[in-house]
Amino acid sequence: MALFGIATDDGVIISTYLKQLFDKEKPSTVMEIREATVRAGKRRIRPALMTVATRDRIYGSHTVLLAG
Repeated sequence: MALFGIATDDGVIISTYLKQLFDKEKPSTVMEIREATVRAGKRRIRPALMTVATRDRIYGSHTVLLAG
């Protein structure tokens, strides 16, 4: 269940940026849409991974605290 929440958050991060990019550039062809999508993925993958790493560290520490 936790993975579903992480995937949802990552999707929101990337799709929000993608919407901003589409509003700014207004792609009209399939190739322009593809290029914008790849750029959005490359640009927002780091924040998405940082979110996962932080959440993993927090949940991991809670597991250790509750087990002991």
